[in-house]
Amino acid sequence: MPCRFRSGDIGNGFKLDDLENGLELKAHLLRTGASSPSLILAHAARGGAKSVTNTVAQGLTALGLNVFHPRAAVPVIALSVAIARRGMKIGLYLDEDAEGFWTLLPLAAHGGPVENAIQEEVVTKPLRQTGVLGETEIIKPYLQTLEGLLDPNIGEGPRLSTLECPFPEIEQYLREKADSGRCIVLRERNTSGPRARISPDGQGLEIEWPAGKHFATTEMVAAVGQYLHEQRSGRGTIIGPPGTVDLVKPFSDGIEIIEVHDGPLEMSYRAGFADLLMGWWEPGIIAHQGHGPFGDGLLTLAYLLESWSS
Repeated sequence: MPCRFRSGDIGNGFKLDDLENGLELKAHLLRTGASSPSLILAHAARGGAKSVTNTVAQGLTALGLNVFHPRAAVPVIALSVAIARRGMKIGLYLDEDAEGFWTLLPLAAHGGPVENAIQEEVVTKPLRQTGVLGETEIIKPYLQTLEGLLDPNIGEGPRLSTLECPFPEIEQYLREKADSGRCIVLRERNTSGPRARISPDGQGLEIEWPAGKHFATTEMVAAVGQYLHEQRSGRGTIIGPPGTVDLVKPFSDGIEIIEVHDGPLEMSYRAGFADLLMGWWEPGIIAHQGHGPFGDGLLTLAYLLESWSS
């Protein structure tokens, strides 16, 4: 589970010892850091998150860890992709929950949540005197992965009227690619098309189309699932909350279905060890095959547009 804290808890510097789930996270960081002392620390697009991330980074270097961070907020799936591609042992993602707590979620080498294994030995001493701080690029590899999943020959159909994306590097990338032909389904605009909004962690999607009609998560799951199954010949496992079996029944031939009860983190954990076709949770969170176990609102949006254009 994430380490949780308030801004006031780190007023005198970030120390894990007295924070909720802090000791467990500290032990895990020191244990993995003994053989691989570098990690990526990223944050969601929340007000004040960058300042908190800087404080957290300083505290982690005091443990002897080398901390690398993106220049700006990124989706959690971008961090997941980066960790898995680089073979890193751990990454950390800072976000804010509904109760106003900052959350620091550890990600494992496969890009999913860390398994809470029994600890035989707890390391409490820093690895060395001080680690180093630095920047790293994780948005471009993420977008390259996303582009590889999109249909390069999409037919005519609805295009977005607006896209509210809270990640500046992604916004810039889509603008720069306006003449390249890549990500065409996400960059083209039509004033009569859908309005879309990506959540601050990049997982959730809100979509309105036509004007005044908001798509439910279940509608997204049904549309995308049927498209992937029938048009893309997608197979594998669908993971979701109770009721998923009935929701996907119209296109569930040859598909394993797993229902979980403990929230989106449990869904992502299960998705990390499954032959995933889709994993989903409210609000508007869908994880996709070949793209890590966390939700990706941009890919969900692209698949919806493709399904309406097929």
